This record gives sequence, structure tokens and C-alpha cells, in this order.
Amino acid sequence: MQTEHRRQHIPYRPLGLVKEVIENVGAQVSYVYEDLVFIDHNSFLLQFGEAGTEIIFYRNTETAPAEAEDLFRRLCGIAGDHGLNVRCSGSYSLRGNDDETLSLEFFESSS
Repeated sequence: MQTEHRRQHIPYRPLGLVKEVIENVGAQVSYVYEDLVFIDHNSFLLQFGEAGTEIIFYRNTETAPAEAEDLFRRLCGIAGDHGLNVRCSGSYSLRGNDDETLSLEFFESSS
């Protein structure tokens, strides 16, 4: 008997799949803006990549590196089971401005 292997088609910016992965690590999506997915408690955020299978992980600069590494490792495992590839690209800082807007700054990792 021959087993047929089919690669699941992953759509561009697969929010449903990403939400499922995030929920499987015990977190929730709090907000989505264009290609960015903000997570409750703001410990990390995800960015959709150029391909539907590509997800980019950024750790909040206020999140301990060990905690971020654990979250990243767990996300990678669960995302891989769903056909997604997560890569870590650095960190970010989110702060409020005087005019009640937010500033988001990214810091690329040096490796």
C-alpha cells in the first residue's frame, strides 16, 4: 500500500493557524495590525513573512531572554506541526507616547 503525502496549502498571512499555535503555548492574540500579531501580556510578537509558511518571532526587550527562548522553542515545535516555520529575528520595544499613540521599535539580532 502506497501512502500519499500531501503538503497542506498554507495561505498568505495564515492568521487562523497562527492563532491556533499561539493558543497551544498558552497565549492569546490581543491585536493584529497589517503583518504584525500582538500577543496578550506583550512578551513577544509575531510578524508574517513573505511566504505563508514564514513567521518571524520578536521578543519584547522587557521579557527575560530565558523566558523568550522557552516561548520560541515551544512555538517552533507547535508551528512546525502545522507546516509553519518560525525564525527569531531580534527584539522590540513598545512604549506609549504623550499623544496617546504607541511607538514600536525593532532591534535585529546580531547573529
